[in-house]
Parts: sequence; C-alpha cells; structure tokens
Amino acid sequence: MHRCVVLSVLLWVLVPASLWAQERWLRGAVIHIGENGEKIPEVNVTVIMNLTDRSNTDSLGAFRISLPKAFKAGEKVRLDVDKPDWRIQYPLEGEAQIPDDLQKTLVEVRLLPVGSKLFWTHDRIEKFIQDTAEQSKQQVKPEGKPEEIDFSRYIKDWAAKYGFNAQQAMEEIDKWIADIEKIRTICIN
Repeated sequence: MHRCVVLSVLLWVLVPASLWAQERWLRGAVIHIGENGEKIPEVNVTVIMNLTDRSNTDSLGAFRISLPKAFKAGEKVRLDVDKPDWRIQYPLEGEAQIPDDLQKTLVEVRLLPVGSKLFWTHDRIEKFIQDTAEQSKQQVKPEGKPEEIDFSRYIKDWAAKYGFNAQQAMEEIDKWIADIEKIRTICIN
C-alpha cells in the first residue's frame, strides 16, 4: 500500500513536469510609453493570437500564449489587444515573428491611444500601401482585366482604425510620397 502511494505521488509530480516541458509559449509584454519615455506596463489586458488563443497580462504587462507545434520560428502570427480606444503601434499591424528562442526572447507589444500622431510613421504607411496592393490583386477579374480599384475604401477603413479621417490619412500618405521622392532624387544626383 505504501509503495502505491509513493508511486502515485511520483507520477503526479513527474508527469505534469514532463508535459509542461513539451509546451511552447509565445511570451511577451504589453506596454505604452509614458510622458517621459518610460515603458508603462498594461495590466489585465487581453492579448489575442490569430483571433483564437488568448492570455491576460499580469501586473508587469507580461503575457504568455500556448504556441502549437505547427508554428515554427520566424513565422508570423497576428496579435491583437483588447483595450478600447487603444491600438498596437508595434509590431506593425500586430504581426509578430515567432522568436528562435522562446525562452529568452519576449515580444514587446507597444500601444498608443487612438488618434495619436505617433501612428504616422514611414514604416506604417509603407506597410499599408503594400497590404493594399496585395488586397487589390484580389479584385482582378478572371479574364485578367482589373476592375476599377477603389483605394478610398481602404484608406477610409485604415484611417478610422487609428482614429483619423480619410482626408488626414491622404495628407500623411502624400507627405510620405513627397519624402520618398525627395530621397530618390538625392540618390539619383
């Protein structure tokens, strides 16, 4: 009888530990930048990976989401954060890469309030243009002739997501285009 109790306790202790060792976790922290540039943790916010798996942040803004074996290092996953009137600044559009070393590398998710001018960065506008070009390819008719593509719908939706109107977004895109043209001109000369 004593032997059965000892074996049961050993199994109870060892089996969960071996199962835990097999689990993989995407770990990270959700923060926003304070007035003095300090990183402020976002407490008790829900982080969602690929619209299915979720985790709440702790008192340090840390989260961990179980990562199925199908996801390999270097692949992209989509992160969303459930905090009204806040959006992810970085990683862009919430697209994070799975780190090579899940134990050592944390994914930092940086939030900004809706309407923040800090959303207007060159990398965000460039990504929007690339994503819009990809989406517009889906509007090509089977016979290979493109339909008339309405980019204003994409711009309006994108601007609204970050708390701006379409006119503000167009002004920022125009500034970005002017900056790119200026750089191109400098490089050519």
